[in-house]
Amino acid sequence: MEKNVFSFDGTTTIKSAIHRPEKYDTLFNILAKGNFIPRGAGLSYCLASADEKCASIDSKIFDRVLSFDKIKGLITVEAGMNMGELLQIVMAANFTFPVLPGYPKITVGGCIAFNIHGKSQYNIGLFSKYINRLKLFHPANGEIECSQINNADIFHLTIGGFGLTGFITEVELILLPLGGKDILRSKVMVKILAA
Repeated sequence: MEKNVFSFDGTTTIKSAIHRPEKYDTLFNILAKGNFIPRGAGLSYCLASADEKCASIDSKIFDRVLSFDKIKGLITVEAGMNMGELLQIVMAANFTFPVLPGYPKITVGGCIAFNIHGKSQYNIGLFSKYINRLKLFHPANGEIECSQINNADIFHLTIGGFGLTGFITEVELILLPLGGKDILRSKVMVKILAA
């Protein structure tokens, strides 16, 4: 199906083919034809997940939790899960994900594709710091499992790689214990001196 696709800020519009596979068999058949780009929630200002010359593969249907190790603080999800839903799931188990974007609808795959910084990068770091491993599908090579140790070159190319290394089918994220569910807020008054 072709449709108009917009950048997050609405400044760029193109007509692009969009595929919405509901099963991995269908997804892999589409990917085998080549010339595709994965698309999450479409929240990129630069419209990175669509082009007139290739098909966009909508990943939002692939949004399940595949496993949750509450002892080790590891959760494995599909790339289409959005960060707001992920946070609700992990907070219910007294965990948090440290790198949180300002817009909760961004998908985990989108966070990986851009290696987002969240709202506290100065002391937490980038999204990549909390990826334990990932699995992606490449049309010529099938599914490839990657980590800092296993297929490290593909792992590092995928993080911040705008979806160009393949379609992420699962990712294992490192969680942190939730210190509490309250927020401490303080007011700071600043006196501005006239020049």
